[in-house]
Parts: sequence; C-alpha cells; structure tokens
Amino acid sequence: MTYLVFFRGHVGTGKTTVARQMLNPMMQASGLPFCLLDKDTLYGRTAAATMQALTGDPHDRDSPLFLQHLRDPEYRGLVDTARDNLALGVSVLAVAPLSREVRERRRFDREWLRVRSDVEIRVVWIATHEDVARKRLAARDGCAAARHADRAAA
Repeated sequence: MTYLVFFRGHVGTGKTTVARQMLNPMMQASGLPFCLLDKDTLYGRTAAATMQALTGDPHDRDSPLFLQHLRDPEYRGLVDTARDNLALGVSVLAVAPLSREVRERRRFDREWLRVRSDVEIRVVWIATHEDVARKRLAARDGCAAARHADRAAA
C-alpha cells in the first residue's frame, strides 16, 4: 500500500513547512518510502518567469491568462509526478492549495487522479491567522506576493 497525502491550505499558511516536518516521522512510523512534491518548487520559477514575460508581474496567479493557460497544467503535472512515484511504490506528500479541485470534488476522485485502488488518499488542511500568512509572504516573496494573498483571501 502507498499513500497520497495532500497538504492543503491558503497561501502562506505553512503547508510546505508542515509537510517537511512530517516526512521523516511518516517514513519511520510506516516503514515506507515517501517523497515530497511541492507545486511551488516544481513550477513556481517557471510560472513566475512566464508571467513576468507576459504580464510584467511574476506573482500574477489570478489573471485569466494564468488561470486559463498555466494553472491546470501545473496541477496536472503535480498529480502526474505523484502518480509516477506511487507506481514505483513511493508514497507522496503533495503540497498545493487544490482549491478548484476541492470545489469540483476531485481531490478523492481516483479517475481524475488516475491512481490505483490500493493508494490511500488523505488530506491535511493547514491554517493560520491571516496576518501571520501575510507576514510570511512579505518575508518570503516581497510585497507583490502579500498583495496576491490579499486578493486570494477576498
């Protein structure tokens, strides 16, 4: 059996930090190999460079351009990479907001995920106070990312 564990939450809540902290304890407790797949690590630089070239704003993740042309391929790539690891017997901690997928009830949809029936799917929701998330974003990415968090929270 392998596990696909999604770490979800709004931007700046600490999804990646918590997933990293959980990786070794989960491997030790289960005796299984795990990998960490973070959507921002996998695709963040590419998305930022693309949006900088197209809109002048590397933090733009809300425009129709991003949402219609880049968002879904990022998520599909994350899920495809997770599935490849699961097929090799490696459990996955996947870090991404997955907001649309939750609204569309796809996070447990094995057909959409294209994972076998022996894969255990779990979701961990990470939350923090809005002011904490804003401070984290400002420290991490500067003011433009904090403005993005304001738009995402609205």
